[in-house]
Amino acid sequence: MSKIALNSNASGTGVFTIASPNSDTDRTLTLPDKTGTVNVGEGIDDNATSTAITIDSSGDVSIGTSTAGVTGLSISSTKNLGWTQSSGESLANMFRQQSSGALVTGYGYQRSSTANGFASSYSSSLSRAAASFSDSIRFYVDTASTVAAGTDITPTERMRIDSSGNVGIGTTNPGSKLVVEAGDDDGIRIDSSDDTFTGRLSFGDVSDNYIGAIEYDHNVDAMWFYVNNAERMRITSDGFLLVGTTSTTVNTANFGTRIGGSNSSTLKSFRNVGGGTTCCAFGGSAGQVQVLGDGDLENTNNSYGSISDERVKSNIVDASSQIDDIMAVQVRSYTLNETGATHIGVVAQELEASGMSGLVKTNDEGMKSVKYSILYMKAIKALQEAVAKIEDLESRLSALETN
Repeated sequence: MSKIALNSNASGTGVFTIASPNSDTDRTLTLPDKTGTVNVGEGIDDNATSTAITIDSSGDVSIGTSTAGVTGLSISSTKNLGWTQSSGESLANMFRQQSSGALVTGYGYQRSSTANGFASSYSSSLSRAAASFSDSIRFYVDTASTVAAGTDITPTERMRIDSSGNVGIGTTNPGSKLVVEAGDDDGIRIDSSDDTFTGRLSFGDVSDNYIGAIEYDHNVDAMWFYVNNAERMRITSDGFLLVGTTSTTVNTANFGTRIGGSNSSTLKSFRNVGGGTTCCAFGGSAGQVQVLGDGDLENTNNSYGSISDERVKSNIVDASSQIDDIMAVQVRSYTLNETGATHIGVVAQELEASGMSGLVKTNDEGMKSVKYSILYMKAIKALQEAVAKIEDLESRLSALETN
């Protein structure tokens, strides 16, 4: 038969006992004086010595220990704070990790007696997650798996914030404010919720929170680069790299540099400068070539050439006569419209009209140019022919004078 007993002693402390037919399940409640502590204990009889819950005179509650660690609610470091799912199982738990002492909040994890370990708290298939707090904050997430409750399990750390405030994703040792360590064909992606929006990665300082940026405009599929709060470079949807301009039209009136794209000019660069100023330069450790503002080409050693090795040539024969072509060339004096300067040379359309269209090239924009290097070789051949005729005439004249 169950019984209820209330006893007291000389110290003013009372013991309230609820006993069941099975004396092994008796529960005792020690009742103190007004300044004492209430202990809810578990024992065989009214002399129970194992304290389960303590409420002290300050109203602080301790579970699994008789000493409150902090004001409010204290739980033994060997216990879980869990939300029961079923008998012996729970989904959400808070616990102090063995050895490391880290505080862990887990979904599908509970305390393990293994040093720095985790144990499954739910036996069915579950995608588990946890966060631990110590000298760093660590985040764990795993795909669904079936692990019996109480069985040790090793979670996968996905992100960490260390004591310096550095954030690491995919790494446990971030050396900068944000480090992302990715595997093959993986990394960071910035998505836009609309095809007309712009995605942005910005850089700021104490004076300007938008001093630099990289933007992708989904409306025109172009990427922009900003430095010192101004656009300095752009990559267009058709592959042009633009520097110092936002237009793919680059010429003597539209300044900037354009690289790549589908046009015949792989590199076009124009500056708003005159003939005495270098627009661009190329070279190595032994010298350089410069393009000036008026289109003049200068180099360090005044030497220009092309590859002419026998190994790259075939069907080598003497060239046919060129003197008629050279005699048909109209050498002109003209004013260059862009600069107003006077030049001497030929006109591409006139060369075509004289039957030498092979010396004229037309680009994608319809502008014609002349292959002067071939024209020079034709002139050399014509000069050789003229010299041969002169020598022949001199020989004949000498023979006449001798006779």
